[in-house]
Amino acid sequence: MKMHQESGMCTHSGGQPADVRQKTVAALRPGDMIGIISPAGPLERGDLEAGMAHLRAEGFQIREGRALFARKGYLAGSDAARLEDLHAMFKDRDIKAVFCSRGGYGSLRLLEKIDWPLLAANPKICMGFSDLTALLLAIWRKARFITFHGPVVRQMGELDRQDMAETLAVLRGAPPRPIRLPREGVLRPGRAKGPLIGGNLTLLSHLAGTPYFPDLSGAVLFLEDHGEQPYRVDRMLRHLALSGALRGVSGLIGGDFIQCGTLRTIAALFLELADELDVPCTMGLPSGHGERNVLLPIGAEVELDTLAGILEIMEAPADTVKNSLGSCDEKRP
Repeated sequence: MKMHQESGMCTHSGGQPADVRQKTVAALRPGDMIGIISPAGPLERGDLEAGMAHLRAEGFQIREGRALFARKGYLAGSDAARLEDLHAMFKDRDIKAVFCSRGGYGSLRLLEKIDWPLLAANPKICMGFSDLTALLLAIWRKARFITFHGPVVRQMGELDRQDMAETLAVLRGAPPRPIRLPREGVLRPGRAKGPLIGGNLTLLSHLAGTPYFPDLSGAVLFLEDHGEQPYRVDRMLRHLALSGALRGVSGLIGGDFIQCGTLRTIAALFLELADELDVPCTMGLPSGHGERNVLLPIGAEVELDTLAGILEIMEAPADTVKNSLGSCDEKRP
């Protein structure tokens, strides 16, 4: 299905948000300890066996959060227990990265209780997606370091092997490879530059109006979702537009919208929004609840070229030089 709208090229170069300064995070090294927590929904140990085995085979050690397999209805234990795990993993200097076990629901409940100065003083890799969008964006907004929209541990035994290898290579400090986008997904051709911001549409829309919503001025915005009817996708996009939160966005990218109606229907909603914002727009980013879930560093500077079919991350988001997680080295991306 050809989605390319025949119109003039548009080029947007976004400025950074006013509070752009963000701390570096240290890259992973062989033998590093990765903490695994469940900030959202519950799961069983068997759900993580393949993912944890993969991480161990890659040379990492694993420390489980105390509430990793806790259960309280639709949550992985109480808010207090999940929060304690989050704080403990960031406070512990032996832990070099924090990986989330799964999504579900629950991250939103933690935000107003998080010790933001603690996280800001201990920047480290934090990775997840779906419901974890709330946590990743809030960390970037409040603690000011790059977070990673990428696989949860439950996915790691099932995802595309090349994508997993690339994810771990970037977390070890390698420069990210350009992400290829399907040319048939182009809705509005053009180029855009700016910090990469986004994640799950439902969670982003629920952050609107809160202190944890990211400044999207100049941002290249990516969105994905799962199990939402087209009218709900429409409603959430409209809510973000009406709130004024999308003013100044430099580009728009659609990821996976699994069980959200037809691709044509979702693409029409994205095109309508992109026309209103007058920004380049494309679909087909392999991110979300599908067979692929590429690593996307939230806050990193990127360049989108829809006609070339490339999303290029302009910096290595994990720092191989930094050797002290307690330091507050800062840079302008």
